[in-house]
Parts: sequence; C-alpha cells; structure tokens
Amino acid sequence: MANRSKFIIALWAVLCAPCLAFSQLNEAKYHGGSYGGHTSALFTFAADGMYIPLSSGWSMISSNVTPYDPELSNLLASVSPNMVLMKDVSGAVYWPAQNITTLDEWGIKNGYLIYLTARDTLVIRGEPVVPEITPIGLSSGWNMISFLNTRSITPGEALSTVSSYLVIIKNSDGEVYWPAYNINTLGMMRPGSGYLAYVNQACVLTYPANLSLPKSSAAAPTTTISPAHFAGFRAKTPDNAIVLVTAHGLPDGAEIGAWTPSLLIGAGVVQMGRALLTLWGDDPLTVEVDGARTGESITLTCWDPFSAREQNVECAKLTDGLTGTILPPLPAFQSNAVWHAELNAVPGQPEDFRLAQNFPNPFNPATAINFQLSNEAKVELMVINLSGMHVRTLAAGNKPAGFHQVIWNGRDDDNRPVPSGIYWAQLKAGDFTKTIKMILIK
Repeated sequence: MANRSKFIIALWAVLCAPCLAFSQLNEAKYHGGSYGGHTSALFTFAADGMYIPLSSGWSMISSNVTPYDPELSNLLASVSPNMVLMKDVSGAVYWPAQNITTLDEWGIKNGYLIYLTARDTLVIRGEPVVPEITPIGLSSGWNMISFLNTRSITPGEALSTVSSYLVIIKNSDGEVYWPAYNINTLGMMRPGSGYLAYVNQACVLTYPANLSLPKSSAAAPTTTISPAHFAGFRAKTPDNAIVLVTAHGLPDGAEIGAWTPSLLIGAGVVQMGRALLTLWGDDPLTVEVDGARTGESITLTCWDPFSAREQNVECAKLTDGLTGTILPPLPAFQSNAVWHAELNAVPGQPEDFRLAQNFPNPFNPATAINFQLSNEAKVELMVINLSGMHVRTLAAGNKPAGFHQVIWNGRDDDNRPVPSGIYWAQLKAGDFTKTIKMILIK
C-alpha cells in the first residue's frame, strides 16, 4: 500500500504541475518549483538528421529537423538505456518505466526536458526544418521553445520577430538575454538546445532563413567575471531565479552573495554599478539541501575586495522584472522569478590609495584588477613579466578619486597573447606604488 501511495503522489505531480523537474522523486525534498532546463552540448549534423550530446541529469533540448518517426518510443531509442523521463512545458510526460505516455510525439516547435542517468547522444533522424516558414506561437508568460536555425546566432537576431514582446530568455546555466537592461550573458542561441522565453503577450516567433544568416554571427555577450570570494554555491540545479542588483557606489570587483538562512545560493561581481546573479533552487533528486526552497527568505551580503570584509546589504527597492510590479524588499525564492534589486548600501569615497589583489588568480583567460584613489591623481597601471620587461599598459593618465577596475585579457600592447607564467601588475599613482603577483595558466 505504501509503494502504491508513493506512485500515486509522483504520478499526480508529473501530470498536474506544468514545469516540475524530477525523476525517482525524493518526496522529502520536492517543493514544486519550475525548471530552468539544461542546455545541450555541441551538436553535429548527420546526412539525415542531427546528433545531440546530452549530459547526465536534466537537459533542455530541441531539434531543427522534422523526425521521420516522431513517436517517442522510437525517436528516443538511441538514449533509451539511460533515459528516465521526458516532458514538455505543459507537464505532458513520457515515462516508460511507469508506462506513462501523456506525451507521445516529438514536436519541432517545442523545447523538452529530458532526464538521463548517464551521458549519451540523442540521434534524431529527419528532414531539415525551413525556419522562415515554421512560425512558433508563443503564449503570454513563460514558453519552452525550440531553436530551428542550423547555425548559432545571437538572441537579438534569432528573436527579432518578437522583440517588442520579449522580456527575457534564459538557459539552464543561468545565462540570460535581457534586452531592457542590455544584458546578454547567453551569447548565442545554439542548435540542439531548448530555451525558456518570457513574453508579455501572445505573439508569433519566426526564425530567420538559414540562407540569410551571416557566415559568422559574432556574439556580443555582456562581459562577466565569475565570483572568487562567493564561489561555493551549487549551480545547475533544476530551479533558478534571476536577479539584477543595482549597486551604485559599490566598487567594481565587489561581490554580491545571495543566501537562504543557511546556504549560499548564488553570487555575482559588481561591474559598472550592477551585478547579475542566478539564484539556484534545491534539486529534488538529491538528498542534501543544495539550493533555495520555494518561499525561503533571501538576504544579500557584499564582499569588498579592498577591505576584504563581508557585510550585509539591504534592498531598498525590489521590482518584478517580468511585470514591473513593486515587491516587498525582502524577497522569497520563487522558481523562474526575475527581479531588479536596488541596494541601500553606498560606501563613501576611499580614504587612501590601494591596489587590490587581482581576481581570479590564477586566471584564464582574463582577470580583474581593482584600485582606489582618495583624490584625483596621475595613474600608470602596467603589467611586467618576470624579467622586468614591460608587457601591457592597462591604465594611464589622470583618474578621479574613487574605485576603478580594469580587465587584463592576457595580451600585450600589440594584442598578442602572452605565455603562461607569473606576471606583475604595478600601480603608480602620485607618490603611491604597489605591485601584485598574477598567475596566468593556459
């Protein structure tokens, strides 16, 4: 009777909750969050289809070929030894072990969530889709969509027909395209991957023709630096939320960490007065608590690279990034939430000259170097190799009082990559001189 009850609970959750991600459900942990997906790895074309490498765990996938045989029991044959469950955004499920087939055919306009117990490659045999004559109807709110082009292109190019309605699109890595804030950490949309897109009203997405695509579509991703101080959180759990923190007055290179009462769930680095964080939810498939549960309160802390101190920061204003609604300043975790948080904390001007240790260190391919000036000064920040030879000038000339950050990309003044090794960053500002050691590893 106990086993029968567990099966009924699991079946009810799969069929009734539209975006729940679980398999072999840990009922003690399940909290009903929606799923952000897991972008597939690089795909390859076959003469009559495509190959999509998939990782262990959850993946969000799609195809740009129309399957010869769309029936899932046949289409998923290449991964059937490792496949547990597949579902769409509505909650329709293909779960062969439980003989549940409320989802029975593949649709080329949809993205899908699939759970594997081991890495494998999905082989889809079929005819190429003609994207410009394959419109995809989107409903208001979140949609799990396919990507139909044969080459990777930027989200702006791919989603131009719905640009008036698109609020945000994201993948499972917490990377986003958020045009209202000129944020593109997603970089490119890639064949084989599925995406979650939020539109503010029903519309029709039509991808551009493959023949009209440039031979090389250069991505314009927002430059981001991974946190070094707040680096212990678990990423790529089934649920996530996105928060843009506006932190005017915080120095570039400061880190913002997001916490539940007991756990770090995400972090970001301040650049030009703001930081983008992905907040990771708890994974219902693991025994340990590895993320936030729905409804758990979230607090923010700031780490200052100059003082090497951590302190709590308060949210002065919290806005729903999807609807523009003003929310209570103390947020509670919700899957697929999108927030804009404005902080109260604004430190004063620095009291002295300092050069902070670069981060990350060691690094590859780039590192951030922060310095502060208590008053306007003539500055020279340069990179020197172990032989004492000049490699790169990173900053020169008069700089105002305040906090400053420069990025070194491991190249010399002629934009040539330098070899791995130890380098020195030296700051001269008025009578102040300091040198730090940096390690480049390739």
